[in-house]
Amino acid sequence: MRDQGRLVEWFDEQGYGFIQPN
Repeated sequence: MRDQGRLVEWFDEQGYGFIQPN
């Protein structure tokens, strides 16, 4: 899996998600 630009992957009790910080 390659991060497009600045992709941050996080995991929590609800599941997982992706965010792109500025």
